[in-house]
Amino acid sequence: METTSGDSIVSLYEVTYTPKYFAICPDKSMKGFNYGAEENIFIFIDNCSDSTATNIDSKKIIPATFFANNLYLISEKDIEIKIVVSNALGQQMFIKNQKLIKGNNSVNLNLEKGFYIINIFSTKDGFHNSLKVVVN
Repeated sequence: METTSGDSIVSLYEVTYTPKYFAICPDKSMKGFNYGAEENIFIFIDNCSDSTATNIDSKKIIPATFFANNLYLISEKDIEIKIVVSNALGQQMFIKNQKLIKGNNSVNLNLEKGFYIINIFSTKDGFHNSLKVVVN
Protein backbone atom coordinates (compact mmCIF):
# COMPACT_ATOMS: atom_id res chain seq x y z
CA MET A 1 0.00 0.00 0.00
CA GLU A 2 1.32 3.40 -0.95
CA THR A 3 0.59 7.02 -0.04
CA THR A 4 -0.42 9.59 -2.63
CA SER A 5 3.25 10.56 -2.99
CA GLY A 6 4.20 6.94 -3.75
CA ASP A 7 5.83 6.14 -0.40
CA SER A 8 5.24 2.71 1.10
CA ILE A 9 3.13 2.89 4.28
CA VAL A 10 4.94 -0.18 5.61
CA SER A 11 8.27 1.63 5.26
CA LEU A 12 7.05 4.98 6.59
CA TYR A 13 5.67 3.42 9.77
CA GLU A 14 8.49 0.87 10.04
CA VAL A 15 6.09 -2.06 10.12
CA THR A 16 8.14 -5.21 10.62
CA TYR A 17 5.31 -7.71 10.52
CA THR A 18 2.46 -8.53 8.18
CA PRO A 19 -0.09 -11.17 9.13
CA LYS A 20 0.15 -14.70 7.81
CA TYR A 21 -3.17 -16.22 6.84
CA PHE A 22 -3.93 -19.88 7.35
CA ALA A 23 -6.78 -21.85 5.89
CA ILE A 24 -7.98 -25.39 6.36
CA CYS A 25 -8.42 -27.55 3.29
CA PRO A 26 -11.37 -29.93 3.11
CA ASP A 27 -8.97 -32.82 3.83
CA LYS A 28 -8.31 -31.10 7.22
CA SER A 29 -4.75 -30.09 6.33
CA MET A 30 -3.77 -26.52 7.24
CA LYS A 31 -1.97 -24.38 4.70
CA GLY A 32 -0.61 -20.87 4.94
CA PHE A 33 -0.84 -18.27 2.23
CA ASN A 34 -0.09 -14.58 1.76
CA TYR A 35 -3.12 -12.53 0.89
CA GLY A 36 -1.73 -9.87 -1.40
CA ALA A 37 -4.12 -10.35 -4.26
CA GLU A 38 -7.22 -12.35 -5.07
CA GLU A 39 -5.11 -14.63 -7.29
CA ASN A 40 -3.32 -15.90 -4.15
CA ILE A 41 -6.60 -17.30 -2.83
CA PHE A 42 -7.17 -19.22 -6.06
CA ILE A 43 -3.59 -20.52 -5.87
CA PHE A 44 -4.32 -21.69 -2.30
CA ILE A 45 -7.51 -23.49 -3.41
CA ASP A 46 -5.66 -25.09 -6.29
CA ASN A 47 -2.90 -26.29 -3.93
CA CYS A 48 -5.33 -28.06 -1.62
CA SER A 49 -4.98 -31.79 -2.00
CA ASP A 50 -6.52 -33.37 -5.11
CA SER A 51 -8.08 -35.90 -2.77
CA THR A 52 -10.56 -33.21 -1.70
CA ALA A 53 -12.06 -32.77 -5.15
CA THR A 54 -15.53 -34.08 -5.86
CA ASN A 55 -16.21 -36.03 -9.05
CA ILE A 56 -18.90 -34.55 -11.28
CA ASP A 57 -19.39 -36.25 -14.62
CA SER A 58 -15.67 -37.06 -14.70
CA LYS A 59 -14.91 -33.37 -14.03
CA LYS A 60 -13.78 -31.88 -10.74
CA ILE A 61 -14.95 -28.89 -8.79
CA ILE A 62 -12.40 -27.94 -6.17
CA PRO A 63 -14.13 -27.31 -2.83
CA ALA A 64 -14.71 -23.69 -1.92
CA THR A 65 -12.96 -21.50 0.61
CA PHE A 66 -14.20 -18.35 2.31
CA PHE A 67 -12.07 -15.25 2.91
CA ALA A 68 -12.81 -11.53 3.38
CA ASN A 69 -16.57 -12.07 2.93
CA ASN A 70 -16.09 -13.77 -0.44
CA LEU A 71 -16.67 -17.36 -1.43
CA TYR A 72 -13.93 -18.59 -3.78
CA LEU A 73 -14.31 -21.62 -6.07
CA ILE A 74 -12.42 -23.10 -8.98
CA SER A 75 -14.62 -24.95 -11.44
CA GLU A 76 -13.45 -27.17 -14.26
CA LYS A 77 -16.70 -26.64 -16.16
CA ASP A 78 -19.63 -24.24 -16.39
CA ILE A 79 -22.20 -25.15 -13.75
CA GLU A 80 -25.16 -23.63 -11.93
CA ILE A 81 -25.06 -23.86 -8.15
CA LYS A 82 -27.25 -22.83 -5.25
CA ILE A 83 -25.65 -21.23 -2.19
CA VAL A 84 -27.66 -21.57 1.03
CA VAL A 85 -26.43 -19.58 4.03
CA SER A 86 -27.67 -20.48 7.53
CA ASN A 87 -26.80 -18.95 10.89
CA ALA A 88 -25.47 -20.79 13.95
CA LEU A 89 -29.02 -21.76 14.96
CA GLY A 90 -29.62 -23.40 11.58
CA GLN A 91 -31.99 -20.65 10.44
CA GLN A 92 -31.76 -20.05 6.72
CA MET A 93 -30.49 -16.49 6.09
CA PHE A 94 -30.69 -16.46 2.31
CA ILE A 95 -30.40 -18.50 -0.88
CA LYS A 96 -28.36 -17.33 -3.84
CA ASN A 97 -28.38 -18.98 -7.27
CA GLN A 98 -25.02 -18.59 -8.99
CA LYS A 99 -23.62 -19.58 -12.34
CA LEU A 100 -19.99 -20.68 -12.20
CA ILE A 101 -17.82 -20.44 -15.24
CA LYS A 102 -14.90 -22.71 -16.00
CA GLY A 103 -11.97 -21.35 -13.99
CA ASN A 104 -11.78 -18.98 -11.02
CA ASN A 105 -15.00 -17.74 -9.44
CA SER A 106 -15.68 -15.47 -6.48
CA VAL A 107 -19.04 -14.61 -4.93
CA ASN A 108 -19.44 -11.78 -2.41
CA LEU A 109 -21.87 -12.82 0.33
CA ASN A 110 -22.02 -9.56 2.36
CA LEU A 111 -22.31 -11.39 5.68
CA GLU A 112 -22.41 -9.51 8.97
CA LYS A 113 -20.35 -10.63 11.97
CA GLY A 114 -21.28 -14.11 13.10
CA PHE A 115 -20.99 -17.87 12.56
CA TYR A 116 -22.47 -19.29 9.37
CA ILE A 117 -22.90 -22.57 7.57
CA ILE A 118 -22.64 -22.23 3.81
CA ASN A 119 -24.07 -25.07 1.72
CA ILE A 120 -23.18 -25.17 -1.96
CA PHE A 121 -24.93 -27.64 -4.21
CA SER A 122 -26.16 -28.45 -7.67
CA THR A 123 -28.97 -30.97 -7.89
CA LYS A 124 -28.35 -31.36 -11.62
CA ASP A 125 -24.75 -32.52 -11.14
CA GLY A 126 -25.06 -34.05 -7.66
CA PHE A 127 -22.41 -31.77 -6.17
CA HIS A 128 -22.61 -30.71 -2.52
CA ASN A 129 -20.18 -28.95 -0.23
CA SER A 130 -20.51 -27.32 3.19
CA LEU A 131 -18.37 -24.70 4.88
CA LYS A 132 -18.46 -23.41 8.42
CA VAL A 133 -17.27 -19.80 8.54
CA VAL A 134 -16.80 -17.07 11.13
CA VAL A 135 -17.06 -13.44 10.04
CA ASN A 136 -15.52 -10.98 12.49
